[in-house]
This record gives sequence, structure tokens and C-alpha cells, in this order.
Amino acid sequence: MGQGDSTLASIQGFQVARVLPGSPAHTAGLIPYFDIITAIDHLPLSGEASDFFKSYIKKSDGKTVALTVYNLRLRVYRDIPLTPSEQWGGAGQLGCSIDWTSAERCLSNTWHIVDVTSTSPAHQHPDILQQRDYIVGMQPADEQVITMLRDEADFGQRLDAWRQLRTTSPTATPPSLLFLIFDSVDNSIKEVLIEMGQHLSLGIDVANGYLHVIPPTPGASKLPSVKKFVVSNDIHEPHSFPEAPILPSTDAIPMAGTANNILQSPISPPSPHPTPVVSMTTAELPTAGNTLLPPPIHQKIAMPPPLHFPTFPPPPGN
Repeated sequence: MGQGDSTLASIQGFQVARVLPGSPAHTAGLIPYFDIITAIDHLPLSGEASDFFKSYIKKSDGKTVALTVYNLRLRVYRDIPLTPSEQWGGAGQLGCSIDWTSAERCLSNTWHIVDVTSTSPAHQHPDILQQRDYIVGMQPADEQVITMLRDEADFGQRLDAWRQLRTTSPTATPPSLLFLIFDSVDNSIKEVLIEMGQHLSLGIDVANGYLHVIPPTPGASKLPSVKKFVVSNDIHEPHSFPEAPILPSTDAIPMAGTANNILQSPISPPSPHPTPVVSMTTAELPTAGNTLLPPPIHQKIAMPPPLHFPTFPPPPGN
């Protein structure tokens, strides 16, 4: 799929799946879907780091840690100061859900909304925009908690499972579906709750594959923003991330650990709304058995090159 993908395959970490408004993750500027946590306080994370990461966050309550984060949109690393806290007013010390993944796999597990059917549930929602929107996460069938799509079949399987529950247990299954969507035009992430009513079909045409991946923007200076949260089935718009600085596009990127290297993003005010009902926390990470403490990083992190998309010749004339 291009020269950059082999490099992306080597980038692994905890992908941010959902961020709760007013949480430590929110005020630090973590971005759902696009941000992958690859190290904490100079300690690189591996596929067996779930227990290590959880225990490190737990012992750091009230203390600022430095997260090294790779952003899929800009193809750069940045260092983020974050202060875990059990007192922020919501679930977990971070107020976000994370899933272990590779950068390459994230790009293939999205669905491009190419068309919306008139009068359908999707058409009734102003935040569903054909051609420009990409579905990057959604709820499972039985719980309105956003998680990342794991493979190409996952999207259809979740919809089928939800339809089955609505058919067999309509009173126990909410008549709505929660999605995490990226708007490629205004460069924003939004949570969208679609009211289905008696419908079992969303009324959208989606596409997946090489020609429908979210295009990268290497060399750009603006990170994606978070436009809307869905909290307890209510829409809240004021809690958007401030524009955060990014690391310059250089051959090597300095690690966190000094005042000059840590990017100090402005902090948004805490949420005035009640604690979200729909939430996941770092405490819900799957266990991976006993692991050794990873060694500290002694070298600079090299930024991988951007994806190079091939050009195709024009179609032959009539």
C-alpha cells in the first residue's frame, strides 16, 4: 500500500478511542482515533504493556507524566503533559478509553460515507455529511460505548447484531446508535447519536479500502479538533480541544522530559455537566500477564515518512 505503510506497521501503542469532556485526557488534548500513545515518561510501550501502563498511571495520581503520542493525521510525534486524577469528577484517572493497536491497522478500519439516502435516519441528522465524513468508531450492539472498529467486517457485524437485538428485544435495546466520525473538511472528530426509531437501516452507503482511507496531511500545522461529545445521550458542543502546537517537521523529534520539549497545550474548563453514563476507563484494559518494566529510551524518536500514494493514468477515451 505504499512506502509509508511498512513504517506505520512498526508504530504500536494505545489508540485513544474515546475522551470524556472535562477529563485529564481532554484537558491534555488527546484526540480520539488519531492519537496513539507509544511511551510514558520515556518508557516505550509494547504489546504486553497493559498491566505496566495501568499501574504506572495508578501510582502517578496527581502527578504530571509525559506521554509520547503519534498522530495519524499529521504523521508526527508530540509530547503531552497529562496529570492522572481520581478527583476530576468522572470515571477513571484519565477519563478515556484506549485500545492496543498498530498505526497501519487503524487506517484500514474506517468507513467513508459516500451517500446518504433521503428521509433515512442518517439523513435526518445534520452531522452526517456524505463524501466528507468517515466512521472511525461506534458502539457494540448491546452498549452505547464507543470502541474502535477492529477489522473490515466489524462495522457490518455490529450493525447486524444491533438489528437482531432490536428485533428480538426491542424494549431492552435503545433505538439509537452511537458513532465516532471524522469530518475531513473541517478536520474535526465528532460523536454522533443517530435516532433510529422503528428503522433498522441507517440509510447510508459506505466504502472501505485503499481509495477510501483518510488522507494524511504531513507538514500541516493543525491537529484535528473534537467538535462534539455525546454525554448521557445529550449533545454538548462547548467542550472542544484548543488548537495545540505540534512538533516541527524535523528528521528527529526530542523526547519529553524538559520544559522546552513538553508541549503545553491550553487547558479547557471542566465540564459543568453530570458524570457521563457512557464511559470506559483505563481500568477496563485487558490484562496481558506479568511484564517487565520496559527500559528507558536513550535515543531520539525518528519521525516516519508520510504515505506516498501512487498516481493512476487517466481512463482511455471512447
